[in-house]
Amino acid sequence: MKLKGKLITTFLVILLIFSTFISLLMTGGMRQSYEVQLQENTVEMSRMGLSFLDSKYPGP
Repeated sequence: MKLKGKLITTFLVILLIFSTFISLLMTGGMRQSYEVQLQENTVEMSRMGLSFLDSKYPGP
């Protein structure tokens, strides 16, 4: 294989490894952000539902 082919192959392999690493980091960060947002929304909806039930059916 000629030098030009080896350089292109090496560059493409490095680019592929770098792209894979970046995509894994981004996916992990997005997953954490999504889980936090989901938990906050669940807590807020729960509070709103309890408030609605308390106003509709007041307790002692």
